[in-house]
Amino acid sequence: MAGFRGDCKLTSAGKTVACESVIYMHFRANGRTNFGAVVDEDTMTSFSGGNDDQPKRTEYWLEVDRVLQGRAGEVSEFPGKGRCDLKISEDGSIVHELVCRAMIEGGPVELRFSGSRSN
Repeated sequence: MAGFRGDCKLTSAGKTVACESVIYMHFRANGRTNFGAVVDEDTMTSFSGGNDDQPKRTEYWLEVDRVLQGRAGEVSEFPGKGRCDLKISEDGSIVHELVCRAMIEGGPVELRFSGSRSN
């Protein structure tokens, strides 16, 4: 797990809100990876998938097949289709950009993040 701080915007149901941070999580047990946009202490939206690739040291992508939206201990899971693209420094310490887009039943969901360093 790693946290990223920087400029973060989450768009869902036609509304755009600022995020506090982004959390990267990889679960070895099931091979899934999540990028979670933390909106506040009670609200998070995660883009999740099990198919990814890192064609270059500075680029990583994740095929998104689920979007999880949580608020105050309740989590809703939506099947979806999309992708996250991450651009990082050669040594992995600086996250330059993360863009996640997915289409779910309620419409498009998008995360745009630009940062300076991993935490």
